[in-house]
Amino acid sequence: MRAALILAAVLTAGAAQAQEADPAPRWMGAVEKTEAHLTYAVPESDEVELSLNCTRKTGQIRIFFPVEERLAETLRGSTWLDKVGRPAPWPVSVTVASGAQSTTVRGEAHPDELAGGSSISVELTDRAPVMQAFAKTGELRVSALGTTVAVPPAPRRDASRLVRACR
Repeated sequence: MRAALILAAVLTAGAAQAQEADPAPRWMGAVEKTEAHLTYAVPESDEVELSLNCTRKTGQIRIFFPVEERLAETLRGSTWLDKVGRPAPWPVSVTVASGAQSTTVRGEAHPDELAGGSSISVELTDRAPVMQAFAKTGELRVSALGTTVAVPPAPRRDASRLVRACR
């Protein structure tokens, strides 16, 4: 009987760990006194697929997302260099799209030491047509270095709230 109880406890713990090990990403956000953010990620982990944030009332929205391509080649001191010796961050073209609205702007690639690829950042005005479309639909796709990140639409209420908070 005792062995059966121990086996049941081990199986239950294993099933719980399996569920905890593979939680699904979801939209999470908050509007605070000085900042606002909206992130599509696995809760309580470093697994972020897309993140938007701003300092409130600045009119600027920052977007971050990981890509698989690794630009970092060599670590010299505390500075990462690409294959031609340029220090991070590296300029990249980033396409941001929501529905039919799309824009391509200059962004930056940073070394992503956790995932081994690169982390992309770009900044847009809250008044950009693509950000206005995002506020209405919650849809957002971003592309850089051959990777497109397309996540499920954010709740429209949350998308609109973020863009309004950034104004």
